[in-house]
Amino acid sequence: MDRRIHSRARRAGGRVKRRKTWILQLDHDDPEKELDFEVRWQLSLSKADRFQMMFTKSRMVRKMLKAHGHSSPPQIVQRTSG
Repeated sequence: MDRRIHSRARRAGGRVKRRKTWILQLDHDDPEKELDFEVRWQLSLSKADRFQMMFTKSRMVRKMLKAHGHSSPPQIVQRTSG
């Protein structure tokens, strides 16, 4: 079996939402099967799920950048002639 699907319950705001956790298990590296698995997983998500995942990842990246000293955007410095 190439993959196993496990179910878990997720609590959010007092509601329990059933979500499937997808796990790919291969005996050896197979990029085609990995890509196929990733595409099928992405297609199984709703539009709201994809946006939520995008917002979560964006917050994570901002937090990492701030932790490593990249809190302000780069500035344009004008050279002086001479």
